[in-house]
Amino acid sequence: MFFDQGLSGLNAAAQSLNIIGKNIANGSTTGYKTASIDFTNVMSNTLNTANSGVSLQTGAGPQSSNIKQLFSQGTITTTNNPLDFAINGNGFFQMKDPATGQLSYTRDGQFQMNSAGGVINSLGQQLMGYGATAGVVSTGAIVPINITASQTMQPQVTSTVLANVDLASKATAITSTFDPTASTTYQYTAPTTVYDKQGSSHTLQLYFAKATTPTSPAANAGLDTWNVYSTSSTPVTSTGFTSLGQISFDASGNLNGTTIAGTYSTTTNSFASVAIDSTGDTATIDLTGSTQQGVTSSTTSMTNNGYASGILNSYTAGADGTITGSYSNGKTQTLGQVALAKFASPNSLAAQGTNSWIQSATSGAPILGVPGAGGLGALQSSALESSNEDQTADMVALLAAQRAYQANAQTIKAEDQIAQTLVNL
Repeated sequence: MFFDQGLSGLNAAAQSLNIIGKNIANGSTTGYKTASIDFTNVMSNTLNTANSGVSLQTGAGPQSSNIKQLFSQGTITTTNNPLDFAINGNGFFQMKDPATGQLSYTRDGQFQMNSAGGVINSLGQQLMGYGATAGVVSTGAIVPINITASQTMQPQVTSTVLANVDLASKATAITSTFDPTASTTYQYTAPTTVYDKQGSSHTLQLYFAKATTPTSPAANAGLDTWNVYSTSSTPVTSTGFTSLGQISFDASGNLNGTTIAGTYSTTTNSFASVAIDSTGDTATIDLTGSTQQGVTSSTTSMTNNGYASGILNSYTAGADGTITGSYSNGKTQTLGQVALAKFASPNSLAAQGTNSWIQSATSGAPILGVPGAGGLGALQSSALESSNEDQTADMVALLAAQRAYQANAQTIKAEDQIAQTLVNL
């Protein structure tokens, strides 16, 4: 019993050496969080000897009271892998073992994609988050993230064409019959590529020909007017073109918004149900923003909402965890969103090895959310968080623990010598 204090001191020093050595060994481990150990003294015990009547005090050595993780931020370094994720701030990645359903939590963001398109770590555990359908994230149930569930983007037929043109006010009226093959029958043309239901492309061409000033309706008297026509690379009429109607501009060169002829809408500044191909597809031609000025006719912008089918080429994640895919048709689509977890007492999480932890009775339940919201850190793609181990501090602590071990060993040696002397007496 005379050796108890020295032995408890040796044990404490050995535990310190073990923790410090583990920290140093994981100095290069991605997302590793260092640990520290706390000690408390052992209450002394009174031993009464019946024969001598002498009361002896024993104990008062140290014992381990707590081993805790230090979840301070590690340095973030960039990589070339878009599935390398780093958390800048609070939170953990939630991982699911597909075999057991066990949920665990980690700061190690080294992920890869398996053959089924799931995002996994080196242990095969699945990264959890919010799924997406047709580019729309569902922030309800937490599910394993799957990237290639949207490997192919379906085509979208063109239903709206936004044509913002600036027509020359000095153009003279054309009285001859419009012919798309005769450039003398119009002053300006604006082409755009449109798509049918199967994603096949067609060229839609708008033509603008200055008209004689109308005398009716009265609201249009004296206004500059233009005849508008369209053609498609797949002819939609026997004449090869469609006469859409007329538009007019006020004295300031802005669209007048008064119906003159055709299907032009005064409310939307657009022509409705314009045939764009020979399969029956139609679109609205929106001229909002078009003007008439004293310049050469030009197109400010010409866009439409249709596109061909596409194959997923690449993907990246934003600060809010949204994973966006880029497709061969030039479009992007949301593929899912990474979720992060936080705990009321993260230091109480139960360490599982493999750089991960699980919920404990004292850690509290995980609170899940999107990165950057509700106190959760931001996500950084193509980046990894380094270990938060401080080698300089740990080397100093290592020397101190080594000295403590040696000193406690000396107390045992001294007690042994005293005991030997008493035996010899």
